Amino acid sequence: MQDIIFSPWIAWNKRNSLKNSDPWGVYLLAHFDNVPEGSADPQSVETIYIGETTKGSFSKRWRGRKKLIDISKDNLHVAIFPVSNMELKKEVENAVDEFLKQRCKKSGKDTTIRKVLIKNELKERDILTQTFIKYVERKLIWEYVKLWGKRPALNKE
Repeated sequence: MQDIIFSPWIAWNKRNSLKNSDPWGVYLLAHFDNVPEGSADPQSVETIYIGETTKGSFSKRWRGRKKLIDISKDNLHVAIFPVSNMELKKEVENAVDEFLKQRCKKSGKDTTIRKVLIKNELKERDILTQTFIKYVERKLIWEYVKLWGKRPALNKE
């Protein structure tokens, strides 16, 4: 599996700079007095939450989090791992494209079959992508627990 590399830490009040990022992926929240440079480390002791979004954008997810209302926004930083950076997505898309080409060649009913197949295959691709994102989130939480002996402060389940 390809390395999971997060964006650099971004101050909470500048999170809108991430607006054009892929809407799905894994994100981190952390409190820092001195923000480390480079890619965010999900195993940092300052990490307070490891989360995912598979149904909407990062910003929608953050707006809807009651937990975020209760925490101090001072020194709060966010980092993201958008799923579009993964080879998995390209591999799945290529497999879907190849499958559609082969299926349409065999069927002879190009337009009708193609529409149904595209709809079904896009749904399958979304299921694979969503499952992968959930796996990454849980894997990172597990690694955090192994390192620190507890979950990040806001990861209760």
